[in-house]
Amino acid sequence: MAITVVRSGANEPHVFPDLAVGLEVLLFDPTEERGDAPIGERFRALDRGLQLSDVVVFRTSSNKLRPAIERDPIVGVLLADTPAFCLERSFEPGSPGPKVAALFQQGEHLPCSIRELQRAEVTSILEDTGAVIGAEGHHYLLPSGWHSEAFVRLGNATRSIPATRRLADWLLEHVNRDTALLADTGTVLPLLLEAQRHCRRYFGWKCRVDALEEYPSPASVAQSIHDLRRRYNEVPSSILFVVSVSSSGRSRNRFELAADASRSDRAVTVVETASTASESAHILHLPIAVWPPSEDGSCAGCSSPAHVQIHPASYEQMVVHDVVEHPVSPDIARRGSEFFQLLSDLDAVHLHHSTSTGVHYAVWLDTPRLLHDASLRRDFTDRIREVGAGAQLALVPSGPAVDLLVAITRDAVGLQPLVVESPHLLSQIQAHGLEGVEQIVVVDDTITTGLTLGRVRRAVYNAAQPLGINPDVSAVVLVARPSDPHHLREVGRPFRTANGLNVHHLHEVLLPAGRNCPWCEERQLLQAWLSKLSDAAAVAALARLERLSRAMAAPLLIGADGNASENVTVGSFFGELTERCAFAAASSAVVTAQHELRSRRSAAEVHVVSVEPALDAFYDADLLIGVLRTVEPLRLASTDARVSAKYRRLAALGTALPDWLRLELGWAVVNDVLPDIGIDPVLEDVDGPAGTLIRELILLRRADLI
Repeated sequence: MAITVVRSGANEPHVFPDLAVGLEVLLFDPTEERGDAPIGERFRALDRGLQLSDVVVFRTSSNKLRPAIERDPIVGVLLADTPAFCLERSFEPGSPGPKVAALFQQGEHLPCSIRELQRAEVTSILEDTGAVIGAEGHHYLLPSGWHSEAFVRLGNATRSIPATRRLADWLLEHVNRDTALLADTGTVLPLLLEAQRHCRRYFGWKCRVDALEEYPSPASVAQSIHDLRRRYNEVPSSILFVVSVSSSGRSRNRFELAADASRSDRAVTVVETASTASESAHILHLPIAVWPPSEDGSCAGCSSPAHVQIHPASYEQMVVHDVVEHPVSPDIARRGSEFFQLLSDLDAVHLHHSTSTGVHYAVWLDTPRLLHDASLRRDFTDRIREVGAGAQLALVPSGPAVDLLVAITRDAVGLQPLVVESPHLLSQIQAHGLEGVEQIVVVDDTITTGLTLGRVRRAVYNAAQPLGINPDVSAVVLVARPSDPHHLREVGRPFRTANGLNVHHLHEVLLPAGRNCPWCEERQLLQAWLSKLSDAAAVAALARLERLSRAMAAPLLIGADGNASENVTVGSFFGELTERCAFAAASSAVVTAQHELRSRRSAAEVHVVSVEPALDAFYDADLLIGVLRTVEPLRLASTDARVSAKYRRLAALGTALPDWLRLELGWAVVNDVLPDIGIDPVLEDVDGPAGTLIRELILLRRADLI
């Protein structure tokens, strides 16, 4: 027979003829969250044929509805002797998932399984909310890289409170007192937040919640697990990774590889769309035809006339753009060459560096060392003198270069600067006094996010307002080094006056943000994967982890020895740079190119940085690795084929291509920056534990385990 799902106020019932064989079962959801009509009136509004089902199951979401059903005279008359049950939300921490209870003290057992009710309810929710998206002749390109005839956007199902609560009930089956919830996408945060609300209100559990910002990568999964454990003093004993929809199993595999089995970390999939349901925990199996792409990026369904791409963060449908690839141009490389040459000559670049205040940088510029250069110091002094002419007050924020900045500022404007510290900015400025001050100059060594300058400007404003004055405030900075050029415009707005922008810098260079540190990413991934490695590979991983526990000094690269640290990029567009500085210069060029290319995006085209031309610069290894460890992963079938062809030429170079460079190419494959097709010959002659490590990681990646 069938299970029929009906919701109060809904237009059409949902019939599932393959469930509850031999019975007509009505699953009626009165959606008690909506309206104030009594339960009897809601049930009477149903078609009489539905009321006469063999079994009637009422769906409840509060602990008040079952008594209301049993008291309602209309329900009692209409049901007569029909077996009736409640599928109830749990309010008992010992059994947090939904449960079935007989109505009217009948003492009968539900003649179908609760799993059949679960399948019917969840499927009907997806259908009601338009969460299953597919159209004849359309072909969907999923964030996992797989293709499908349709796709499920679970976020659509969490746009209403009743639907979100029903889904949360089934999720709560997998939650216990010490569980933290981590979603694979922010589009299902309403589901996790409802589960958290219920746990806190009725079970007394804290149930921490977080979500990945886009489709799970090995790095984002490892980072999110680390963040969730670190964020709270009372560390959750286990993490439940909530996979919204799974077709390839890649998201779950990446979590399980990074998870801590000793803490009972585990995963549950809400909707499993593979043709055969996996043995892993899932709430609903909804088979949808999917295809893994072949080496050229195509599949059996690619002949469909309309292709739709699914956005990896919002999971919305997107037009498939033409992707236009660009190399890092010589023009971009030359722009910062003079400054990077100075940094190289002064040995003023540090990688994977944490300051004394705990701030971490992928690339840190040693400004005290820079300021000891006579020519640079003279130019900086001249700029401060020009901007600060006529100032009655000079402010210098505390930092690693504060003593040098004080001396330089004093020489430039003839004032003894006031050194200010972030926690006490307002009180220090107030104590100094602003009476008679019409012009202020702020001198600092760097702008990264602009947070320090913004705080100083706000403190000056707050100190000046009670005095009825508003002095002009200018800022002069040695190096502006944001990760995004928009940051500079945002920093400058509070300093703008009638005479224009009042933030000045001697040098400007774009550098990766601290949270995008490739060395931190490598450390987190190796820590997460360590338990999955063989003994030989684990030796190399542990050695590398020890290396990554401190700031990166030469040699930087996986498997490199001391000879690699002697590399200098002679004859390059970037200049003749040492290893660390070459990496920083290439990384800066990639960040710059990515921002410039984003501005070219149109309705039909997306412009991206291509890694394929960088492989031709294998002789400038540090520059190549700077590109590979900074560029955003973007796998394109056309590029993959060209890169695979270059692998063959690189493998044929023999000893001209050193092992450490081969290993770095392998690490780029592991991180999905380069394709793995054809990489094996490049790595096959690399001996030692490091070679074993990279080859094992690539095998794990091919198995969709990382």
